[in-house]
Amino acid sequence: MLENPVLDHLSKHLLENHDADWFFEHIDFDGSLAFNCWLPTDSEETFVMVRWADHKIVGYGNNVPQGLLDEIQTVIKDAEMIYIDGNWEANQQKWV
Repeated sequence: MLENPVLDHLSKHLLENHDADWFFEHIDFDGSLAFNCWLPTDSEETFVMVRWADHKIVGYGNNVPQGLLDEIQTVIKDAEMIYIDGNWEANQQKWV
């Protein structure tokens, strides 16, 4: 499996805080690697695709509420701060 701590953080968040049935896969999206998060529901419109390289949401289904999209963006931003910016030691109180 490809390693990406930010997307690992996102998948863990979705599984632990929303639904244990989330599935994750790596896909090609317009020539770029993307991380597809989807729920096996009756509708094929329950998915969110996040570009691997810059962690931007590049697609989502009509069954994904705006609140969940906002939450996903917040989780990604927090994970980038923790894992990429390397500010964990300096900002421990913020993340407690």
